[in-house]
Amino acid sequence: MINGFTREEIKNSVEYQWRTHQAKSLFIVFGIICVPSLFMTFFYAMANPDYLLVVFLSSAGCLVFFLVSFSSIALFYFLKARYFLKNYKSFDAYEVVLERVSTSWNYRGCIYYSVDIKGPNFNKSVDTNPYFSSGFLSKFLPEDYNNRTVIGLYDENQNKFYIVRKK
Repeated sequence: MINGFTREEIKNSVEYQWRTHQAKSLFIVFGIICVPSLFMTFFYAMANPDYLLVVFLSSAGCLVFFLVSFSSIALFYFLKARYFLKNYKSFDAYEVVLERVSTSWNYRGCIYYSVDIKGPNFNKSVDTNPYFSSGFLSKFLPEDYNNRTVIGLYDENQNKFYIVRKK
């Protein structure tokens, strides 16, 4: 199949949306941690004005630690999305059926699919990324994609199949 995807189609693809959604979710979690921490610090500092500087410095240190931790992981997702957007034209397009489900240990129970790619001189089994989950922060539900035909791109360097859209 010819890779005739446009930049907008790639930005609307499952792969790109999943990567950016993961990064944005990390910043939401950071905000959920940050806001209560700032309120607790403020109330504690008001109750103990003698330790005002120590309380604010220790709180700021913890928040900077969390910011660096969450930002580095979010940066990883943004860089992967950028890699996909920058290199999608060099990937071959394939039409596959999402049948073989596996559970990802790294992504805490999210599921990915193993798909068979058939080319003129090869037959490969490759994995998708773990896009699908029924969890609270999930963007894609497994029920919407299970046993469906999808169109995606195969990245030979990463040995990954990136889902672009359902057929």
